[in-house]
Amino acid sequence: MTDSDDYSDFAAQYDSMIEQFQSYADAAVFGLMYDRVEPGDKILDIGIGTGLASERLARYGLSVYGIDASQAMLRECEKKRMAKELRRVDVSREQIPYEDGFFQHVLTCGVLHFFESLDDVFREAVRVLKDGGTFTFTVMADRDGGVEGRTVTRRQTKWGREVFLQGRGYITELCSQNGLKPVAWLLVLGDVDPEDGGKNYYWIYVTRKGTGTGE
Repeated sequence: MTDSDDYSDFAAQYDSMIEQFQSYADAAVFGLMYDRVEPGDKILDIGIGTGLASERLARYGLSVYGIDASQAMLRECEKKRMAKELRRVDVSREQIPYEDGFFQHVLTCGVLHFFESLDDVFREAVRVLKDGGTFTFTVMADRDGGVEGRTVTRRQTKWGREVFLQGRGYITELCSQNGLKPVAWLLVLGDVDPEDGGKNYYWIYVTRKGTGTGE
């Protein structure tokens, strides 16, 4: 989850920084979700930031609801007028402030690598998701596809921020425990550091809750 203290100084420049890092994960997320969403569907973006991952979904006709821990990032998102509702929520400490089964879709892009454990986030995401709805998320990976088994690998970034690579076995187990069935997945090059050429890779997963249609 984006942290208010970490992002307040550069929230206004965040979108241009993402361009400099050649990050197109949001476009890949939309491509995987496209055939599974309909205009009018309600979607929750956990860690919405400035709204990059949800802008295309909003243009496609979805009702976007966003939560984020950073008020500065939410202010930038508000300027785009693409979200039906934005709330300041830190899912590492708080429940998602919506009732059970409120959304047809839940999305979190470029967020989960800041969490060592994903148990609470998954549980809350599934709680607010309708039966048959989709939960789409990204997790950081190595170039060869990431960590095997339930291992969670710590990595220190050059900016001094600790991130976590969750093993594919851990993700599979989380999905099973929460009644989620993976329906699409893709390994992508998420970004390239313009200074040193360092690359970050991500798995994009689209999962479906239960066996219903999400209607």
